[in-house]
Amino acid sequence: MVENQVRDELMRKEIHRLAAFVRGSGTKRVEGINVEDESVDLRLKLERVFSAKDFRLHYEFRRLAYREVGSSTNERTLIATVVPRENVA
Repeated sequence: MVENQVRDELMRKEIHRLAAFVRGSGTKRVEGINVEDESVDLRLKLERVFSAKDFRLHYEFRRLAYREVGSSTNERTLIATVVPRENVA
């Protein structure tokens, strides 16, 4: 249950960022949506597109995490791990 609530919030933020990017990029159409029409609720349309195309968020994939500086005296050390994807039911 907690994952569903968090996923909804993460999806809302991701769609908000994407809608702002699309509007600011000068793109005229996305997936058949006329972006230039200000009356179009772009976020709502993008939610439908993502739902239809099974859009996934970052936490649902394996990711590489690394620390840029291991210590102040060792600039060539790499500290990294692969973060496993979360189990999504």
